[in-house]
Amino acid sequence: MSENVVVSVKIANEEYPISTPKSEEEVLKESALRLDKEIAKLREKGRLSLEKAAVMAGIILASELVRAEKGIELTEFKLKEQLLALSKKVDEY
Repeated sequence: MSENVVVSVKIANEEYPISTPKSEEEVLKESALRLDKEIAKLREKGRLSLEKAAVMAGIILASELVRAEKGIELTEFKLKEQLLALSKKVDEY
C-alpha cells in the first residue's frame, strides 16, 4: 500500500496542495507543470480569461491523451495480428 503525501503545485500563480500516493508524486508535479505551461501559452496568445484558458488547456491535454490511447490501441492490434501470423507460420512449419 502506497503512502500518501501532500504535494504543493503552482498553476497560474496559484498554489494547490494535492494529496497523492507517494509513487505518483513526480507524475503529479510534471502534470501540473504541463498544465501551467499550456495555460500560460494560451493566455500569451490571446486575451483569454484564466477560466477559459484553463478549459482550453484541459481540452488540449485531453485530446493528446485520447490520441495517445488510440495509438496504443492501434499498436496492440497490429502486434496481435503479427503474433497471429507468426503463430500460423510456426504451426505450418
